[in-house]
Amino acid sequence: MGTGLQALGWGLRALLLTSLMIPAAWGVAAVYRWYVRNLVFSDGTVAEFTGRGGQVWGCFVLLSVLNGGLSLIPGIGPLSFLLSFLFIAVFFNLIIYRWFFRNISPSTGEHLDFTGRYWPLLGYLLLFAVSIYALVGWAWVAAGMTTWMPEHLLEPRW
Repeated sequence: MGTGLQALGWGLRALLLTSLMIPAAWGVAAVYRWYVRNLVFSDGTVAEFTGRGGQVWGCFVLLSVLNGGLSLIPGIGPLSFLLSFLFIAVFFNLIIYRWFFRNISPSTGEHLDFTGRYWPLLGYLLLFAVSIYALVGWAWVAAGMTTWMPEHLLEPRW
């Protein structure tokens, strides 16, 4: 079982690799492998993350380019920037979430599919952005989103 110090180390590694853009997907995949390897299931099931960074590398690069491109637009304020980025970034995040869940392999032989849609995810991320900006409510929004995500997991079609 992973420790908080290990999580901090893996998170800092992913943050560093994400800031370098090119290796971002591989850094995130490594964190996901560590995270899934340390999941504890009540029935003794263990899981493995089989995804590879190259499978979603394009999403990470496009998110970085989008973030950099929007920040170069003169006169765009912080809130306008955030909203512009969110509307487009949700699409790429949805692809990454689906990739993440699809590549979790429990020892039971089952796999997961994430069926969440664009508009609810956008709503949660907008609420989260506003609550962070306003400094209130972010914990409730995060709790709601972590309840919403598992509700949209399906066992795959064999």
